[in-house]
Amino acid sequence: MNLSNFTQNGYTVYHDLINFDLIFNLYGTVVGLFDRFDPDFTELDRQQLRQNHPECFSAVYDSIQMSVHIQTLTLNAAVLKAASELLKTPAENLAATGPMLRMDGPRDERNSLDWHQDSAYYLQNRSGANGIVVWIPMHKVNAHNGSLVICKGSHKLGKLNVSSVKKSALSSEQLRISKAVTEKFQQVQVEADAGDVVMLSMDTIHRSGVNSSDSFRFVAGIRFHRMDTSDFVTGKIIFQPNQLIKESLRSQHD
Repeated sequence: MNLSNFTQNGYTVYHDLINFDLIFNLYGTVVGLFDRFDPDFTELDRQQLRQNHPECFSAVYDSIQMSVHIQTLTLNAAVLKAASELLKTPAENLAATGPMLRMDGPRDERNSLDWHQDSAYYLQNRSGANGIVVWIPMHKVNAHNGSLVICKGSHKLGKLNVSSVKKSALSSEQLRISKAVTEKFQQVQVEADAGDVVMLSMDTIHRSGVNSSDSFRFVAGIRFHRMDTSDFVTGKIIFQPNQLIKESLRSQHD
């Protein structure tokens, strides 16, 4: 069922795939890192930290992306098995990039991506059909808190040519796909619970929803790429230190 949905629609939802312990462990990392900056932090403090001290929030965000528990969540055996099924190759033939935790605050659209394909950002395969996007909500997601919106069946277009747009230094790069393309497809807003995993083709057109709730939306993600295909592009993952932490440590130790 999941493979047929993926082939036809460009995405599928695996229900109850993730062990809740993996989610709780990552929450523990998140709480610990926020506590490092403010021992008495609350949900409101998190919102204010991003609004008033974006560099500090960025340091917390960057630290989470390197944490052990983002790796154990996104690279667990159940996720690898499902990705292997959809990409039709054993896990030993897969490369993994971009394990991450998105933290989208209420009504904060600075890092929300408009309509796009991940194949425009992740170039490990020249063909988007040889890669997959994995989206792991850490709690219930729906239209209210800005769940993923997908153009159903749009993966069949293949990779499209797009231009880059960037609103500001602290916003995400945008490789937008025009409304003229997206309006041709049925647009589906994904609903999922903690423990579910959404997987979509690298060529599936999708966008971030708007978080209209009063709480942060936490969603983990990773991409897998086939290494056993002739279009695979190898490369290195380069560490880029967070400038806030780098300068803080320099002032303390120099």
